[in-house]
Amino acid sequence: MDSVRVFIVDDHSLFREGLKRILADEGGGRFQVVGEAAKGGEAVQKVKEIKPDLVLVDVALPDLDGFQVCSLIKEFLPETKVVMLTMYGKKEFHEQARDAGASAYVMKDEDISSLLETLSRVAQGEELLARGGRRRRRGGYLSPREKEVLKLIAMGYTGKEI
Repeated sequence: MDSVRVFIVDDHSLFREGLKRILADEGGGRFQVVGEAAKGGEAVQKVKEIKPDLVLVDVALPDLDGFQVCSLIKEFLPETKVVMLTMYGKKEFHEQARDAGASAYVMKDEDISSLLETLSRVAQGEELLARGGRRRRRGGYLSPREKEVLKLIAMGYTGKEI
């Protein structure tokens, strides 16, 4: 499998550098950072040129906010996956990320393994939103297997039978 081409958008250079090192050192060769930007407008232009597989976007940016950046990227490159990065756990931000077309919403205080797992899953096409370590798929809170188990329980099957 080819490495996932990642573009990072965050107005803090130290945070961008940290993400690049995490992806290089801890990513097991799965990720290749192909570009970065500190502002939303700059990010949209560069992403249109570079066409990465996945874009990590901070919610709070100096010019356009991360939701606007996500919407514009999805408008120009609908196949590009966008993962929102934030320190804000507000429900309305979570919903705005989903509405803008983000595949995931990751809190900046999550551990590295959780971030890498989220990025891998999104790169494989999963639509999920992460909030405080808890994941939510667009279709609801349950995975297909969890829904299947609930149906079997509703039909009267026991745990052993399932």
